[in-house]
Amino acid sequence: MWEEIAEGMAQIKRNGGRTIVQDPSTAVISSMPLAAIKKGAADKIAPLDKIASSVMHLLSREHGKER
Repeated sequence: MWEEIAEGMAQIKRNGGRTIVQDPSTAVISSMPLAAIKKGAADKIAPLDKIASSVMHLLSREHGKER
């Protein structure tokens, strides 16, 4: 099951999307993010409490490129 999710993330990345995966050491079920990491589908790995700020940073960088 996690492999299917990881493949979906890999497709997002292949099509130009950005992906952030929770650090497995902070995940309740570490096999979920590990599957994405092993698949090479993670642009960034962050602990749960840093994911929101990582998204905001990514959005501000992407928005800045369009100007």
